[in-house]
Amino acid sequence: MNSSINFLFKQIDEELNRSNPFENINNFENHQVDEEHLSKTIELYTKKSPIAVKSRIENEYFKFGPLEELIDNENISEILINGPKSIFYEENGIIKQHQDYFFSDRTYLNFIDRFCSNNRTTLDLHRPSAKGKWRNYRFHIIAPPLCEQYHCMSLRKHQNKYIDLNYLIETGWTTMVGYECLKHIVDSKANALIIGPTGTGKTTVLNSLLNLLPNNERIICIEDTNEIKLPNQVSLKLLTRENAIDQKMISFDQSELLKESLRLRPDRIVVGEIRGKEAKDFLLALSTGHKGALCTLHAKTAKEALWRLEILTQMGASEWNLNTIRGIINTGIDYIIELNEDHKRRSLKSIKKLTSNDGPSFLLEEVWPNKLSF
Repeated sequence: MNSSINFLFKQIDEELNRSNPFENINNFENHQVDEEHLSKTIELYTKKSPIAVKSRIENEYFKFGPLEELIDNENISEILINGPKSIFYEENGIIKQHQDYFFSDRTYLNFIDRFCSNNRTTLDLHRPSAKGKWRNYRFHIIAPPLCEQYHCMSLRKHQNKYIDLNYLIETGWTTMVGYECLKHIVDSKANALIIGPTGTGKTTVLNSLLNLLPNNERIICIEDTNEIKLPNQVSLKLLTRENAIDQKMISFDQSELLKESLRLRPDRIVVGEIRGKEAKDFLLALSTGHKGALCTLHAKTAKEALWRLEILTQMGASEWNLNTIRGIINTGIDYIIELNEDHKRRSLKSIKKLTSNDGPSFLLEEVWPNKLSF
């Protein structure tokens, strides 16, 4: 079928080029065509074609082309696009190359345009990148000149179903004793970091912990992309805003939203991921007496997480000295929940309690799996 589709596409593309020549993949203006003319041209050239051939041609021009068969596949967790003929996907933990592709540079750019339009974002020379949420995927797009030739894109799927801790116990993620430790952290309203490398399930665990909360606790949740499920109706979510289409609207980053959250009567503050200067505002909120806070942070070990938290705090408070930063971290953070992934199997690696900061380092006490004292 590929040969017949390619033959038809070349005929259609030649017809379109006669009315609107395509010159340069990096030109942001000259790749669009008149939709009415396009529909008539497709109908003319595909009226005798099988339904599957016509559908694939229409997908190329009006939908998501070669991605159509990937985006709804439950076994696919990530889609990586390096160019019109370079598409990869992760299925059951293994990266594979897609056998289908976009037929031309023009249709690839048209796909990027449709995608950005659906997500109320834009790409141009002023701001050649965009990120956000699309369906149940988190997307990121980079355009030339930030990448070599073609627009590059990643689509990372996040879970539609929310897993509770009981399910994690059944699947061997942790033991019953580990579950009791996590439940103690939540019930005692301790402040905790959930840490681990990429792909260890930090957001999944955060959602699982929120499922333990009662219906009358108000959570103010702050995120870049909408991935966390609120545990009850009294809770509230705040989302960052950037990359507005007209480039005139005020941006709200996580630092600003943390300040706003303090005026919204939170019982707990939850941050989807700390990755920048918002670390300072998060720690300042905890230092005022807010309890039960939860957030995720990329790091391989608990010590690396604390070092990274120091660096991120300095980004927002360059005038603070190191002793001040370590003191506010020690005051604000109670536990570090460390996650791991080994041979594509996720697990709870350890739970550590931050006891004090002593000179150039922090003192951490392991409470699970080797000790059981809180």
